Amino acid sequence: MELVYESTKIQFDTRPTIDMIMESMIEMLGEDQFFSHLIVDQQEIYEDPESYLVDCLDEIESIEIKAKNVTEFMNDVLLSALDYSQRAVVALPQLAHDFRQLPSSRNFNDFFHMLEGMEWLHQAVSLVDSFPDEIENRNQYKVISVYLEILAQKIQDAFTLRNYSLIASIIEKELISIYESIEEINQVLYVSQNREEWH
Repeated sequence: MELVYESTKIQFDTRPTIDMIMESMIEMLGEDQFFSHLIVDQQEIYEDPESYLVDCLDEIESIEIKAKNVTEFMNDVLLSALDYSQRAVVALPQLAHDFRQLPSSRNFNDFFHMLEGMEWLHQAVSLVDSFPDEIENRNQYKVISVYLEILAQKIQDAFTLRNYSLIASIIEKELISIYESIEEINQVLYVSQNREEWH
């Protein structure tokens, strides 16, 4: 089996273990590259690559590592955050409206998805904040990260008290504005980047 990353190649004379493969991948990528996906015997693997390797280890002949540099990686994170924020701004007013009524099981399901989305976005924004040299408007992202954490706790506390009208109010008056601000920051950032590319 061979493990390839760009011009670097490792040839395993005997069938390696998953741990050996993963350790080799980490060493090959280094600190300034972020794992993207694998190409295993010419098949692209994006979802849960480690499980795929475990299931097919005995048949695999070639593993190629695909990675992204810091700029490419952060660009993907910001695009994902922008996409999520735009969809949330559209969906959340209806959820707030439903919580002012008597929430149904479907509403509760949407509510928990909202909390999961908030946690994901908090992690994404925190990640942006950890790369100060790569991202403009870093301080704005830091404020959003802290505010998301505070809002998540307020919403969870209101849910514990079954104060559904308070949840609706927080969504309408605070959470939606957070997502709108993420839209504005990211759109300004991409306009700025595009202008730099044009010149």
